[in-house]
Amino acid sequence: MAFANQAFVRRYGRSDFAGRLCHELLFHSSERCSGCAEGCPLEWASVSGRTEEVLRRELTPGGVRFLELQCTPLIRADGQAALFMETVRDRSGAHSLVSGGGVVAVSAAVRRLLGRIARVASLDLPVLLYGPVGSGKEEFARLIHENSRRAAHSFLPLECLMLTPASLGQELLRAAGSGLSGGTLFLNDIADLSTEMQLALLKLLETGRFSIPGDGHAEKADMRIVCGTRRSPQTLLDEGLIREDLYYRLMSCALRVPSLEERSQDIPELTRRMLTEIRFSGITVGISDAAIEVLIGRPWQGNLRELRAVLERASIFCAGVIEPEDIDDSQVRESEPHVRADGEAERIRREVREWKGSRADLAEHLGISVRTLYRLIRKYGLGR
Repeated sequence: MAFANQAFVRRYGRSDFAGRLCHELLFHSSERCSGCAEGCPLEWASVSGRTEEVLRRELTPGGVRFLELQCTPLIRADGQAALFMETVRDRSGAHSLVSGGGVVAVSAAVRRLLGRIARVASLDLPVLLYGPVGSGKEEFARLIHENSRRAAHSFLPLECLMLTPASLGQELLRAAGSGLSGGTLFLNDIADLSTEMQLALLKLLETGRFSIPGDGHAEKADMRIVCGTRRSPQTLLDEGLIREDLYYRLMSCALRVPSLEERSQDIPELTRRMLTEIRFSGITVGISDAAIEVLIGRPWQGNLRELRAVLERASIFCAGVIEPEDIDDSQVRESEPHVRADGEAERIRREVREWKGSRADLAEHLGISVRTLYRLIRKYGLGR
């Protein structure tokens, strides 16, 4: 038994849906999604008993399309599913990758990243996410998990700094004992892994098994590995922070997470979302358009973490609505070298106008910090 509303019939041009499976109607394929290594929300919902979602990326003659599939079981009085209701949303772009997933993608930089995530999410290969501190690598790792065949299972984030083969083994055993195996393991930051731990990770990636020191046998671990690092993969290799064999094992699906400066178009929506989460005494504050413009125009070395910290501070001291003056946190930020001589200031004006490289390289060339360079750019109106 099957039913479809008129919007589905108009969109997909099919009225003969009775007796057909969704993969036949949507993807013109006789093979189930799981048989094509794609996530199937119907199969997941039949196991979990709750609403499940997945994003499907399809190449069509007109280009790439993104379909967000949501399946909800309709439960009888005896607790069993009587029917399954599937909702299909045709997304015009990757900015709507997952409804409510916490990812803002107005900017082209994040849309590009989401397009790449859509390619790798269903492949069940290890992924390396690299980007600056505070850029949201764990959130994107969770997004990969939620759009993979493992979405009905656990997402286990672990910090690498204190991780040992024994503690990793204990975490994996705990997950298996809790019925949470089959999910995704997120390791951040892999530059902090010891040589011994890197070898254990390589074994886990190559064999799907791990050993606890002192134990005589290897345990099976059905977990997808996603790693994060604040350094570029090539830097990890050049500085000897990662084994060469582990480097090549992770490089096939290396994805760069952009800094907040690269995705400044996302700041208005990111700000609104963060303010709904930042509540002191249960009150959500507002923010003026002028304050939003200030946020867009300032540098963000701490990326999303710094943005949240600035908004938290402004929420405490504002009068109900955040204004530009509430964003000034200069008193709590580190002191910077001050350019005193007029001749030096003029030299910086000239360098900023003529410099062809990145601003980070320019700051290094001038012998000042990136933060000081941005302050001077704003002071002298040298933005470009």
